[in-house]
Amino acid sequence: KTCLENPQEESYFILKTKTTASISQSYRLHRWALPVKKNPPYSHELLNEAFGRGKVYLIFSVNGTKCYQGYASMMEKIPDPTFKFEGAANEVSVKSRLTPPFMIRWEHCFDDVSSGLRFEEATDLKNGVVWVNASRNAQMLEGDVGRELCKRIRQALMNRKDSKEDGSKKKKKEILPYHITHKPQKFEKEENLFSSDLLEAMLASLPDLQATKRLIFEETLLQPFFREFIGGSPSHGMYVVAVIGDHLSSAINNRTNLVYLSGYTVAKNKAKHKIDVRDYHILQEVIDRGIAIKERRPQYGHHINFFLKKSDLKSHSIHDASIDELDMDHMDKYWNAVVKGTSDGSELYLQTLHLSAQREVNKAMERGLTLQDYVPHDTP
Repeated sequence: KTCLENPQEESYFILKTKTTASISQSYRLHRWALPVKKNPPYSHELLNEAFGRGKVYLIFSVNGTKCYQGYASMMEKIPDPTFKFEGAANEVSVKSRLTPPFMIRWEHCFDDVSSGLRFEEATDLKNGVVWVNASRNAQMLEGDVGRELCKRIRQALMNRKDSKEDGSKKKKKEILPYHITHKPQKFEKEENLFSSDLLEAMLASLPDLQATKRLIFEETLLQPFFREFIGGSPSHGMYVVAVIGDHLSSAINNRTNLVYLSGYTVAKNKAKHKIDVRDYHILQEVIDRGIAIKERRPQYGHHINFFLKKSDLKSHSIHDASIDELDMDHMDKYWNAVVKGTSDGSELYLQTLHLSAQREVNKAMERGLTLQDYVPHDTP
């Protein structure tokens, strides 16, 4: 349902999120997803009831920023969650406890999502007996309070725009107040080093693997925050960087397709193998087209090795610009990606990405089980 039954009535809700990346991705994708509580009242049901009565505005705030980043209007009812908290389902990871994504339209949003309307500019606003700045996630605001908060967001946007224009007379530059540019260097919070809840909800809702791969590439690997993650020295953090097929995940007794990259692996690959951000752009191709070999040794029973010859890649990595074309020994090497599943079968991680010699491929084939043969690049 995308039309409003009673457009005259307006409802306002405060929505909280852990990362600025969630706001950036929401602006590009025009979607949002809500955490699902174990016990009622359920946030998605409250929003759906309000949507049935009229227009619903969602006012966003990123935890830790002490700002309101903007507001959007709800464009459709929120689909029911696909999981239930019954029996073993209680062990589902928190990041999986989200509604399917639903469509929103951003009305006003700050260009720097690490800033916004400061809490100190709304200290006089009360929602009943509770200060608005102390609102919990999915808290409904009284109509007059919500309208006033949205008005202040609009006014703050105009003030910031005028201030920027006054300060840029020497260097003429168009300012787009509603365009999102991720600038994590201004908001160094540990949570910003993780895939956003919204992206994971989007990935879970996609109909096929090709759409999943495309979204991972566009919304993670090509984004500035991922480049900064790889270029820095992270000791923590985690992003979805690839996806494997069901036949591969089930071969190592895993229930998911998404492959995560941790900050620890980034640091290790960088120090030991000189792996850079563009090298991760070829990861999906190595997984899709490379030879896939499952380890037979008991201690490596949840590992899959992927090998694809460097000279056979369609895509390009940072190594292509740094390797001498006459170094045929190097050109004959293989990209080797190792994906490891957790013992409980709930998650997959990239263990390493590096160049290997032919002997390493032979050794892996001798002691492993081939799950997938090489796929020529002209195969549809």
